[in-house]
Amino acid sequence: MAPKAPPLTGTWLNSDPVEWRAWRGNVGVVVFWSIGCEASLAFLHRVQQLKAERFSDLCVFAVHSPRTSDEVDVHNVRAAIQRHRITVPVVHDEARDNWARYNPPGWPSAIVVNRKQRAAGLVFGTSEIGLLHEAVALEQSRSFRGDIPPEPRAAHPRTPAAVIGFPAGVAALGPNQLVVSDVAHHRIAVIELDEDNDGPEASGRIVGVIDTRS
Repeated sequence: MAPKAPPLTGTWLNSDPVEWRAWRGNVGVVVFWSIGCEASLAFLHRVQQLKAERFSDLCVFAVHSPRTSDEVDVHNVRAAIQRHRITVPVVHDEARDNWARYNPPGWPSAIVVNRKQRAAGLVFGTSEIGLLHEAVALEQSRSFRGDIPPEPRAAHPRTPAAVIGFPAGVAALGPNQLVVSDVAHHRIAVIELDEDNDGPEASGRIVGVIDTRS
C-alpha cells in the first residue's frame, strides 16, 4: 500500500489554510519548489497550466522549501508569488518540515496524491511534466476504492499487446508499480513488478491500461 501523504504545515501565503481532509476524494499534486530556482518556477507554471487546461478539479499545493537564507524570508516569497503570478495555494515551509516528511529528491519535485490521500507517484525535474500528466490521468481514472479500469475495447480490431512497444516515459506509482507511456500501442500501461527482481533488467506484468487514442 502506498504511504499516507502527510498534511502540509507552515504559513499559507496566498490562500486560507488548507484543511487536509477537505479535499479527500479528489486527486492532488504537491509541488516542492523555491523562488531562487528558475526550473522550479517554470515547472510550477506548467503544473498550473495543466490544471487550467486539462484537470480543473485537480488539487495543487505548492510547498516553498527554501534552499538559501534569502529564500527563508517570507516577504521575498510573497513578492515572488505576485511577480510570477502563482495562483495555486502556497505554503511556506520555512524550516523544511514538509520536505523532511515527503523527502523529495530535489527541486522541483511533484508528488501525486490519490483519492485516499496516499502518495501514488513521484515526478522529478522540469522535463517530466508529461509523466505528471499521465500519472494524474491514471489516478483520476481510478475509483475511490483504487480500482484500475480494465482495458477498453477498441473501436477497430487490434492485436492485444502483452509487452511495451515503445516506452516514452515512466513514473513510479509505488514500490512495485510503474506507469509507462506505451506509444506503440497508444496507451498508458500500469506494470506490477515481480517481487524477485534483484538485477538491472526487471520483469513484471501489465495489470491495467488506459487507451489514449481519440
